[in-house]
Amino acid sequence: MAGDGTLSRIDVRKLSAAFAPSLKMEGELSGAFKVRANGRSWEGLWRNMEASLSAEVSRGTLHGLDLGEAARRNGTSDVRGGATKFDWLRATLQLTPKQIASRDVRMDAGMVTAAGQFVAEHDGQLEGNMVVALQSSVARTNVPVRIFGVLPDLTAAGHK
Repeated sequence: MAGDGTLSRIDVRKLSAAFAPSLKMEGELSGAFKVRANGRSWEGLWRNMEASLSAEVSRGTLHGLDLGEAARRNGTSDVRGGATKFDWLRATLQLTPKQIASRDVRMDAGMVTAAGQFVAEHDGQLEGNMVVALQSSVARTNVPVRIFGVLPDLTAAGHK
């Protein structure tokens, strides 16, 4: 089986509730996807499915992770929970039966931008790294942030 398609103005909250209940996210999803799978039965198709999704979420919020606060703390203490609001978030996701990964996550929230990568295992275990840029009226500060935990309980740790 193989196919492709496009998405436009999909409510991420409803989509994640159906397919990834532990992901707490809001916004409008648009993008293009490709799916392929092989198997002798319906269950076999699902077990062997692979997909890619080039996505953009606009006017969104990612709950359970506060990237701005992690960057502001700059390694003095970890940040657990919180929320990150953004104007847009772009990523190309690779989905397999075992994990979801992205090597090119980019986010813009005005004075806070971020770029990085993550891998989320089937059991919800997530590991990622982002470089978060904080822009003030005087200077721009880049802070590497490690993200880890089991969805939806994530921790963000800035590194000096």
